[in-house]
Amino acid sequence: MHIQHGIRGKEAEVDRIFSEEQARLFGIPFLSYSCSVPDYAEKEGLGIEEAARILRYRALEREALRWQKESGKKTKIALAHHRDDQAETILYHLLRGAGFSGLAGMRAEMPICSGHFLDMQEYAEAGSLEEEAAIDSNNSNASKDSKDSKDSKDSKEEILESVFKRSVHNIMEQLSHYDVKTDIYLVWVHLFRAAKKEAKVIQLALDYHLEKIFVQAMQEFLEKYHGKSKGVSSYLHSFWSSAIVSVLLKWIKDGMKVPAEKIADLRLPFFKK
Repeated sequence: MHIQHGIRGKEAEVDRIFSEEQARLFGIPFLSYSCSVPDYAEKEGLGIEEAARILRYRALEREALRWQKESGKKTKIALAHHRDDQAETILYHLLRGAGFSGLAGMRAEMPICSGHFLDMQEYAEAGSLEEEAAIDSNNSNASKDSKDSKDSKDSKEEILESVFKRSVHNIMEQLSHYDVKTDIYLVWVHLFRAAKKEAKVIQLALDYHLEKIFVQAMQEFLEKYHGKSKGVSSYLHSFWSSAIVSVLLKWIKDGMKVPAEKIADLRLPFFKK
């Protein structure tokens, strides 16, 4: 389960795509949940970290109880806290004015209705789990700073590029079912509708300057349809592929407010010798 806290914007969306792709590769069910921690923190008069923890636990509990209801078995939620989290919790309780009974860190296990929260770090130290399994991206020291290591950034960008290529491939594959001479209206409608479904991925890809992948795919489509050009005439395919993709990307950047059918009605040509 991946939870977006509404704090890091597009960077967090890249993390979501990375997580979803990793889950897909390992055959693990993936669920994404979004919330606005800044809004909740302001409304309740809380700090960002405390508000994030409350909303995160709330989402985890809701999903755990859903699983529990469907399976008929008790569900446990495993959390990955480390020593710094414990120290912060104790300091927070102390500053808040807790008595001796309240001056404590997080418990290794606590109930959530009829399920349980488990602190994986406690279990790891007890030998029940490997240390590496007890650290997650929300609570590791490395993730405190949004500047991840170069290897991590490269890995995420590679995943985003892979996902974007797959999205573009799916769009272009469907495009081959139409005749760009006689079905130009349907071709544009399809492009806009298919792109709208992949809008989030496309927008992120633009932030990482990956639009050339789309342009290249469009050029290959035109060359397949019209035949591969050589010499000076090859610039025609380059021009039209860039122009077509530019129209599509402008529509997405503008928030997709204009109906796809209205732009398709312009019947912009896909190629002109």
